[in-house]
Amino acid sequence: MAMKVIFLCFLIVLQLTACFCSLCFTAQCLMCNSTVQTLNDSCTLCSARCIDESQVPAGCKKDFQVTINSTGSEAQEGDEVTLTCVHNLPNVTLMFGWMKQLDELLKGKNKSQLVLEKLMTDKEGQYSCFVNSSCGNYESLPHSVTVSTKHRERMRQREQDQQSAGPAPFTPRES
Repeated sequence: MAMKVIFLCFLIVLQLTACFCSLCFTAQCLMCNSTVQTLNDSCTLCSARCIDESQVPAGCKKDFQVTINSTGSEAQEGDEVTLTCVHNLPNVTLMFGWMKQLDELLKGKNKSQLVLEKLMTDKEGQYSCFVNSSCGNYESLPHSVTVSTKHRERMRQREQDQQSAGPAPFTPRES
């Protein structure tokens, strides 16, 4: 009995390896022509569980994009910014994730939106999202979020005032 279970597990591993480790993918993971429809919509290979790269028709490619839409990139302390992970992957099982400065965030795990509430300067930085799916793993370019503080703005205004005013005039003291 144990040998039968081991053999079945071995067969499953071989089948998964053949599909995921080779250049093999499902039909729904291909975009065809300029109409941006998946191969699944209009192809004879639809019933195939795995399509080898050599079977891909001309005009079809595995090309998906992930980007971030934001309610704002520059915010004041205390504001709220919502980042939305946007993709053009087909309707397959998706897992979302968020990173800040290349560190994965637990807060937005498996959510397409990341809400940054009551912003403080510690939330300032480069954010990116990633989507893992049966069609592959894709990551957005970094999106910068900056947080302005009232103190920082006052200091910047003082510097500008001092630069535009020039040096203080010299006036002799009366004795």
